[in-house]
Amino acid sequence: MSNLLFEWFTTASPRQSRAVEQRLIETMLLRRAALFFGSISIVALATYARSVTQSNWPFVWIVIELVLLVIRQHLLTLGEETKSETDPRIFSYLMLAGGLWSLVAGVGCAFCVVTGNFTLSMMAAMNVAGIQGVIASRNAAIPRYAVLVLILVGLPFLVGLYLSPIPDAGYLCLLLPVWTAGMCFVLYQNYQLNVRAIQTEILNQFLATNDALTGLPNRMALDGKLEALCSQLSLDETDEKRWFSLLYIDLDGFKAVNDNCGHAAGDIVLQKVGAAITGAVRAKDTVFRIGGDEFVVLLPDRSDQDYVELVERIQVAVAYSFDLGHGRFAQVSASIGSAQAPQHGTSPEAILLAADKALYAAKNEGEGLHRMSS
Repeated sequence: MSNLLFEWFTTASPRQSRAVEQRLIETMLLRRAALFFGSISIVALATYARSVTQSNWPFVWIVIELVLLVIRQHLLTLGEETKSETDPRIFSYLMLAGGLWSLVAGVGCAFCVVTGNFTLSMMAAMNVAGIQGVIASRNAAIPRYAVLVLILVGLPFLVGLYLSPIPDAGYLCLLLPVWTAGMCFVLYQNYQLNVRAIQTEILNQFLATNDALTGLPNRMALDGKLEALCSQLSLDETDEKRWFSLLYIDLDGFKAVNDNCGHAAGDIVLQKVGAAITGAVRAKDTVFRIGGDEFVVLLPDRSDQDYVELVERIQVAVAYSFDLGHGRFAQVSASIGSAQAPQHGTSPEAILLAADKALYAAKNEGEGLHRMSS
């Protein structure tokens, strides 16, 4: 039940992708300063309320405020430490603590206006307006929850205005719902801005490391992966679990497809070839398109039997006659050069160069051939 409530409060209609929703939820961790200054404002208000009323309820308010501040700051710390795993319980507790804080703040401000002291009432009204303004901005990433806390702050204060002995305070009962509705409108606008910004950032991150045509990881991603594998290899070159292989693939006959059928047809072939290679390799292998009609496959192991079978599967998959539409078909084949680490090199440059030389040798001997670096 709690998980269902958490999912409902942290999503909005229309439902966003999981990656976007995750980033929106994580904005809850960016509120340390807002929590701190909000608490200072509340403590200042409660302290003045004590001096004016000589009552005990401001003391209770201050204690609750400080306890909630410590709890929320602790939850933020836990959330930052487990950010990569994103424990929903921590975010649920953060939302619960935030909702409780909003309710207590609304009730405390209501007590202030009920006293009839004009200055204290003005300070309380400023706090409510400020809290709702901050909610519309800082909580806009989770709008359903934000609307809830807007109500939790505003509703008790609305009751306090109705009960206040201050002349014409009741007229503010008409203004507060309008103000709250305006804050809801603002927070949904901010939500849309947050979503667009996150979507753009995710897209830019994807395009930086992925090929726009095939969706496969690109040369930048290959460089990063090779660097990581070679770094692991350098720790112990005798550990076979750190060894890996690289296949450098170049398409035979692709230029003819571009020349005879056009570049649009060539793009279709590249997309289909990328999908074919991906379908031929194992789940633990990674396929890259590094430019033009060149692909690379990284194999995180050195099993000779799997290695030979994998090369054969790739060549069979790529040699398939691809349908270009309108009764047109394209036939290509794959020339493959391969290298293994640490046998043929221990750096990204050395491994790529060895595989490239093997590919060059394969293409010199014909089409659809595989040669391993010597």
